Amino acid sequence: MPNILRPDQIPFWLLVLVSAILWWLRDLWAPFAKEWIGLFNQKMKKEEVDVKLGIDILYRRELFQLAQANHLASDLFPLSEITIPPKLQIPTPDYDTEAPISHLPLTNEIIPYLPDMPGLSAFYNSPTLRIQDAIATGLNIGLIGKSGSGKTHTLNWLAVEIAQMNPKLGSLSGLLPIYIHASDLNTNSTDFTMALCKNWEENKTIKNIKKLESFFEKHLLERNVIFLVDGLDEIPRERSERYIKFLHALRKEYPGNKFIVSLSPYDLSALEPLNLYPLSLAYWNKKDQEDFSLKWNSAWEQASKSHKAMVSVISQTPEFIFRKLILEKGEGLSPFEITLKIWGLYSGETPGACLRCDLETYIETQTHNLKKADEIMEAIASKLYEQKRSNLEISILNDLEKNLIPALTNRGILQKRSNKQVGFAHQNIFAYLAAKSLTPNESLQNLKQNITWEANHLINLYSPTASSDSVFIDNCFRLNSSDPTRKFTLIASNWLKIPTSKDIWLQRLLHRLSVEVQNKELPYSLRIRILAELAFSNIKKVRELFRKLIESDEPFEIILGIIGAGINSDLNYIDKIGELLFHQQPIVNQAASLVLIKFGTKESMEKMAQGFLHASDSAKTIIAEALAVDVTEGHQILRDGTDVNNPAVRRAAVFGLARINEDWVREIIEELSQDDEQWLVRNAAADALSLSSLDTWKYPRAVVKLDKTSWLVNFAAEHGVGVGPGKAAWKMVESAIAKGNHKQKLTALKIFNKVPYKAYNLSTELVELLSIPDITMNERAYNLLLSLQSLGISVKN
Repeated sequence: MPNILRPDQIPFWLLVLVSAILWWLRDLWAPFAKEWIGLFNQKMKKEEVDVKLGIDILYRRELFQLAQANHLASDLFPLSEITIPPKLQIPTPDYDTEAPISHLPLTNEIIPYLPDMPGLSAFYNSPTLRIQDAIATGLNIGLIGKSGSGKTHTLNWLAVEIAQMNPKLGSLSGLLPIYIHASDLNTNSTDFTMALCKNWEENKTIKNIKKLESFFEKHLLERNVIFLVDGLDEIPRERSERYIKFLHALRKEYPGNKFIVSLSPYDLSALEPLNLYPLSLAYWNKKDQEDFSLKWNSAWEQASKSHKAMVSVISQTPEFIFRKLILEKGEGLSPFEITLKIWGLYSGETPGACLRCDLETYIETQTHNLKKADEIMEAIASKLYEQKRSNLEISILNDLEKNLIPALTNRGILQKRSNKQVGFAHQNIFAYLAAKSLTPNESLQNLKQNITWEANHLINLYSPTASSDSVFIDNCFRLNSSDPTRKFTLIASNWLKIPTSKDIWLQRLLHRLSVEVQNKELPYSLRIRILAELAFSNIKKVRELFRKLIESDEPFEIILGIIGAGINSDLNYIDKIGELLFHQQPIVNQAASLVLIKFGTKESMEKMAQGFLHASDSAKTIIAEALAVDVTEGHQILRDGTDVNNPAVRRAAVFGLARINEDWVREIIEELSQDDEQWLVRNAAADALSLSSLDTWKYPRAVVKLDKTSWLVNFAAEHGVGVGPGKAAWKMVESAIAKGNHKQKLTALKIFNKVPYKAYNLSTELVELLSIPDITMNERAYNLLLSLQSLGISVKN
């Protein structure tokens, strides 16, 4: 046998061995190499396509993708799959509006405008305005809402829709949206376009930043940009000033571009420097909640097909439980709270009894398999709270905290910010975690000193020790001694969202709040806010309060009792509320009609039909307008009413029908306007034909040229003076608050509510107006006082 390992043959065999190994490695790594080459080619093709697309399409595409992922459930599905188009609350209309008062919604007469508590308006289906319609008026908007109301969702929804140039947006579709999180701004920069592009540079989504700067500059000069500014509501006032100054300088450098800025109801300091019109987000009504649940179900089922971990458990839950937990118990809740409940349900968890429980479930779900995630998040939250910041520099965190940041950002709990900072994705999550380490005294003292920072309100709400100490309640109420708005009472009413096992604490809180609701010296706008929180708590003991209020002799107490019974859907009150359709006070008739329609039962509709036929003429009209809300029995009652042998009933039916925008309605009204034997009915029908389509009262209007305003000129003439421009005109509006008649006072208040920073001299006069027994007067004076406090202006009794 030949010797194959002779020294002179070793190089040959080594070459054979190396070749065999290389050949084996080639077969082993060929699939991976092919995939890498494919990815490389794909990347090169994408960059080549990006160059061909142009900066406009590229930017809109990237913004669209970022906005789709900027929401609470971003790790499950894109924003557009579950979105409910945002809507705004409509402030109580002017009495000098183009639409006559008889054609304004019934709810506006009973449910005041509550910018800080949209749940009540949503429950009673108060009219709303689409956000795009408000923007189309040309106003810069201060988007007001508490944490969880949907401000970030609204701005990202706008970014998505405008980035796609959706033709349904009308003229807005041609604008260039620039989404900004305030904490990402480099406020030290004097080069605005470079500052706006910095975040894109850090995200490395667009390569040619210089080209993007030129692109922004072009649109800014053409006044074609809409700025969507998020996060300003999360920053404490002492730190937010520099961001406001930057945005003010940006607005001054490039005038004519639009601004939509998110604001907290506790801090409105950005209104004046940014010339923002304050508008409040609306909560979802029952229909919106149901639409959201259906969209979520569809998106979940679709996503679960590609993600085996997302096993849909909702099919195992009986439908009546689903409706009970989500649809029936969702009244008065914010979109954030509803999202947490429905997410917990689909994840296999029973929605908790309170917001704190739902947050705990969410955090546990999102930090599953992450060691020490709770400790690390609480540590980060504590550092943010101690420094009174919304973001932290990553460099000050320890190694353990730094190492967990990527996982927490991927799961949507944390968000990376520019300048190498990090913060919580939602203020409620930060507050919940920060609250765990606070004592009641620390929580209350800090809230007292930092009333304008919403995070303090939330931290106070979630503090487990605060919600179990009855002494804490008494201390909080003592802070109201000189405050006409009693803001600490409102803070305390929020604690009903967080039930406790300590009965003494809960009984103490219920007693204090019940006393406030029944205090006739307090403004109606405050009492109805407290009542709504009591009713939405679904605590059975509260129902005794509603019974007591309904049986009162005082109209406003009766109204409060009726509204509370309506929220609790307590059908035991139907007979009593039905009797109130015949009450001598029209405002009581209105409240009773509103709630009976909301009940929507056979018995409640029978009560409405009886009132429609037999109540006073003024009550008939009120009842008819309420019947227009019910598309089945209500509409049929009105249709039948046009044939009743009673002109007062037929006339009332016309007023109700005029609220229904249907062709069959117009045919009936046209026939009555020509053929009815009573001129009273014919005239009412003729008026309805010309007025039923008017809805101009819905749209916000800026304050312009006060010295040319007819009502103010007439007021000045009544006092023997003229109206000068500028400051002189504003002084005259102030004078109308003190010396005007009822209508002039209302109109002046409406103006100041649009620009509350102009009313800094009026706190004394506003406090006096709180005692006037008129819902609209009370609402406007009270809301203006709240706005003054949010601007940092002292308001005292």
